[in-house]
Amino acid sequence: MLFQSPPSGATFSGVLISMGTVLVIISGLRLLGVKRDSLQDERTRKLGAYGLSWSWFLTFLVLFGIFLLDLLGLWSPDARFLSVLLILLMGISARAFQLYLFRRGDID
Repeated sequence: MLFQSPPSGATFSGVLISMGTVLVIISGLRLLGVKRDSLQDERTRKLGAYGLSWSWFLTFLVLFGIFLLDLLGLWSPDARFLSVLLILLMGISARAFQLYLFRRGDID
């Protein structure tokens, strides 16, 4: 069900336009809303940036490994699988690295 082709015609376009309108309205309301006290300081920004950079590097290594496997003819994934794999890898590894670094403490 999840990977079925999207419906054609005005129905699909109407759904996309409705979703976009809702996102714009929610973003506008959040922008105009009351500012909450942010718990970010230099340390948390630094740890978050380190977690994202580690995630980027891991994704780069996985891409290089997939390239080598494809070059050697051992495994050749299709574009859909590769896209889902990389999106999940980037999101999950970024959060995992950030959680690890926040638990570990400060980085020198």
